[in-house]
Amino acid sequence: GLAMKTPSEVYSPSNRLYKGLPELRYPLHDRDIDVTACGPRVSDDGRFVSFMTATPIDGTDGNGAPDLVIWDRTTGLSKPAARTGGLTLANGTRGAMSANGRYVAIASNDPGLPGANGFWRVYRRDRDGNANGIYDEAGDGAWTLVSDAVPTGAGAAYAPDVSNDGTVTYIHDIDNPILHGFVRFPDGTSLTVQAAAGGDALVRTLTISPARSTVAFSTPDALVAADTNGAEDVYATRFGSALTGVTVS
Repeated sequence: GLAMKTPSEVYSPSNRLYKGLPELRYPLHDRDIDVTACGPRVSDDGRFVSFMTATPIDGTDGNGAPDLVIWDRTTGLSKPAARTGGLTLANGTRGAMSANGRYVAIASNDPGLPGANGFWRVYRRDRDGNANGIYDEAGDGAWTLVSDAVPTGAGAAYAPDVSNDGTVTYIHDIDNPILHGFVRFPDGTSLTVQAAAGGDALVRTLTISPARSTVAFSTPDALVAADTNGAEDVYATRFGSALTGVTVS
């Protein structure tokens, strides 16, 4: 035989009484909410959960559009993360939160946001503006327009993602229906997602790692010789030390 031990030979009985499973906690326990298709995100430490919902969160939410909400599992509070400067909520189609919970990014055409021009644009917000480790204090939360460094024109920008240092990736349809992928760094510089032979790749989705070392994106373009399936594929690439461009090799 295998001479395997039985559980009673390995484990000692516990003297604690079984009280059932712990009660599940919900961000809005008193009512149902509708979460948009982009889905929730959870910070690395499990404290913060972000999600997009068109369900009014508080009395200031009257825009009838999806809003980015942050649920703090430590305090139990849920509150909108995207305001236009006062109490007005900024509408959006998709929001993202960094893995450390500090930065959020949204795609919005809200006229109350800086640089609004009627097109969808991508914005970033630092939830810890004074860098003391406490998020969403009074005074935190100025929105920065990140989708205008490259290019400086019309067209919709959307589908943001954000890393732990505030670097934002997004899609811009400046040559509609050709979609371009951009990476905007905290210092304001930008890169485009390019094929190895040069020229922009047609990018449908784009995401960045928490440490800002790697980007991944999907494209129907054949960026490597081995790509002969004629279908959309996913590529991943690390940033070069010179940060002169995001390329696939």
